[in-house]
Amino acid sequence: MAETNKATLLAKIKNRSACVAIIGLGYVGLPLAVAFAEAGFPVIGIDVDASKVDAINAINAINAGHSYISDISSARLAAVTGDRMTGLLAQSPVPNPQSPIPSPISSLLPTTPSSRLVTPPSSACPHP
Repeated sequence: MAETNKATLLAKIKNRSACVAIIGLGYVGLPLAVAFAEAGFPVIGIDVDASKVDAINAINAINAGHSYISDISSARLAAVTGDRMTGLLAQSPVPNPQSPIPSPISSLLPTTPSSRLVTPPSSACPHP
């Protein structure tokens, strides 16, 4: 069974049909999500900041949305949003960045098909 799942996942990665979820859409997560989308993967960006999720879901080639990360132009973001990349809001904010809680993300997992590839969080907590 495990070998079948591994072979299925590898085939989906090879043909770019594995859906990639990026947890955290800040200065590391958004460029990573865009890179996966530009490579042809369907991408779901997950964040607790509604303004980031709204910015991703609002931008497209016609809309006047904008990128909130200077390294990613609005035009580049618009080229991949909609058909290849969407944002998803994790409702609970993280009260302490030094001690993140998994509940916002784990609450989304029952709705995420098992065929999706989920990356670990896009950045680690800084050490004092």
